[in-house]
Amino acid sequence: GGAGFTTAGREMLALGQDSDPPKLPVGLSITLTMLATLGDPHYIGLNGFQLYDHTGAAIPLRPDQVTAVPANINDIEWGGIDADGSPDSRTADKLVDGENDTWDPEHMWLAPFTAGEAAKGFILLD
Repeated sequence: GGAGFTTAGREMLALGQDSDPPKLPVGLSITLTMLATLGDPHYIGLNGFQLYDHTGAAIPLRPDQVTAVPANINDIEWGGIDADGSPDSRTADKLVDGENDTWDPEHMWLAPFTAGEAAKGFILLD
């Protein structure tokens, strides 16, 4: 046996490790899983993604690094078509357009939402 400790009345074995875990997250992708909205029963959306490196500097992200499921409201049955006949502009690429502090829908992502189903945003890092 090894050295141990007691918690909640149970003896636990303390395991050693050969290395220290990284202090900051590391990886090639980030998945944001959204399970609820702020009250809208049919739609979910975000203004943007912003990542920072270990010095606090913003990490630039490109539209080709971002996707979402569902992709946007253009995926729903009525097609998300605007009054002028064009597809709705609130797509996942807006999550990295740098306009995060805004009320302008041209700089937002919006997608259909169903309670009990997760919406996901994905960032693929180089």
